[in-house]
Formats: sequence, structure tokens, C-alpha cells
Amino acid sequence: MNTKSLFIPAIFAAALAATPGFAAQNDAAKNDLSKEQQVTADKAIDSAVKEQKGLQETINQNVLDGFHQVQKALALLDKKDKNKEAIAALEAATGKFDIALAANPELGLVPIDASVNMFELITTAEVVEKTIDEARDLLRDNQVQDARALLLPLQDELVTTTTYIPMATYPDTIKLAARALVDGDNAKAREILAQGLASFVISNSVIPLPLLRAEAFLNQAAELDRDKDKSKIVDLLDAAEAQVNLAIALGYTDKDSAPYDALVSQIKSLRWAVKGPNAVERLYSELKKSFKDLIHKEAQPQVPAK
Repeated sequence: MNTKSLFIPAIFAAALAATPGFAAQNDAAKNDLSKEQQVTADKAIDSAVKEQKGLQETINQNVLDGFHQVQKALALLDKKDKNKEAIAALEAATGKFDIALAANPELGLVPIDASVNMFELITTAEVVEKTIDEARDLLRDNQVQDARALLLPLQDELVTTTTYIPMATYPDTIKLAARALVDGDNAKAREILAQGLASFVISNSVIPLPLLRAEAFLNQAAELDRDKDKSKIVDLLDAAEAQVNLAIALGYTDKDSAPYDALVSQIKSLRWAVKGPNAVERLYSELKKSFKDLIHKEAQPQVPAK
């Protein structure tokens, strides 16, 4: 477990070239974005990654230090005649947890580790839909593994995985383990420590990258002069709509859901308003709010039920 820094690997769509079927459809990893739009999209994604890295700042140092002491105790238990040192480490952990709880008695789930993984897919909604159709055909022929190889790369998202210590119960678990060691029952201490680790909560927060790109295109369009850059604005709105359709094709939500339907409808209304004489400020404002609400909804951490 990496407890100090965030590990951010990037898995790009180039890996799809080795996937049977998809490479032929993907046509040199096209996504129908212009070079300028790709730069805008990349900046938006980089910004989102930096924002997710900020989660590290929420880590409670005393809780983290306490957990490091527990890890030290576990390592000492694997060595001969290190019980005293292991007990001292658990006592140090208890002290750190007590300090954290004294500062905030209401501590519940406290993050001690966060990692960010980006899965970027360079494609279009049409290619995704064709790939899904091909996978369905393979499944009908019971070619499950070939279908699986087609579907696995269909991710276009930023995933933040956070590990939480349940401070309502974990400090007491460590005290019980220390007591078992004092009594000379190493096996029971190990069992208690293992139970404590099993109580940790791991939560994944997913942000679909197509929505980040679409929002970035909208923001750029809103900054342009409607009289001078009408064609460029329409191109950006088209690109935003294509990214919303990609999000739907990838299954980040039901294609008939109200939020996505509202987004597409608002983009179409804004495109019409830009071409005509109507004021567009209100439509931009409504569309920005729709993206903010939707991305926030998609990014909500999902904590597994116990």
C-alpha cells in the first residue's frame, strides 16, 4: 500500500491495437477531434487529475503514522524474539490514534491512501457501438473470451481509489491485539490484526472523461466571440455532443436517462441560438450547471456495503 504519494499510471488507447476486431474498427485510434480540441481536452483531464491528487491533503497525519506503527508491528511479528518491539509499536500506534481522536472525537472513516488511475480511450461512439455489437455476436457463438477481450478496453474514465480506516473501531482493535501480545498469544494477536485490516473500506470514485472533454469544449465555446467565431463555436458544440454520446455508448449512464437527455437537448438549443439572433448567455449558464451537476454525480465515491 502506497501511503505517502499518489500513483498515477496512464493507460492509453494504443493498447487496443493488439485487441482482435477492435483495431480494424478503430481506424488508427481516431476520435474526430481537431488538434486544438484535443489540446483543450488534455488540459481538462490534466486539471481533473491534479484536483484528484488534492485528496492526499485530506489524509490525517496522526492516523497515518499510527497505521505505519501497526505495519511495523506486523513485520516484527514475523521475526524471532521481537514481541517487545511489536508491543511497543502497537502502543505507539494507539498513542497516535488517541491524539487524532482527541483532536476530533467524531472521526469516522479517515482516508490513509489514495491512488488515481486514468483509462483514456481514443475512439467515437460509433466505433464503441460496433464493438459492442461484435461482442454480442461472439457471445451468441459462446466465444466468451474473445468477447471479453473486445469489451475490457472500453473504459474512458478517471478512477480515484481511496482506502479508509474506520476510526470508530480500529483503535480498539489495535488495543486488543497489543493485549494478546502481552499475554503471549501471538496467534490471537495476528488474527485480531488481520480482522482490523479486513475492516478497512475501499471506495472508488469514477469521473467519465467524455464528460470532462464535453465540459471543456463548452467552456471554450462560451469564451469565444459569437459574431466572429460562430463556426468555431458550432464545431465545439458538435464535439461536446459527440463526447456526451460517447459517454452514453460506454454505458456510464442509461441512454434514456433524464440528465443526459437534457444535456443533448441544451447543446442543440445552444447551437441554434448561436446561429440565430437570440441571446446565449442564459443557455450557456444552464448547460454549465448541467455538466457540473452530472460530473459531480458521476464522481461520487461508491463505498461497498458491509
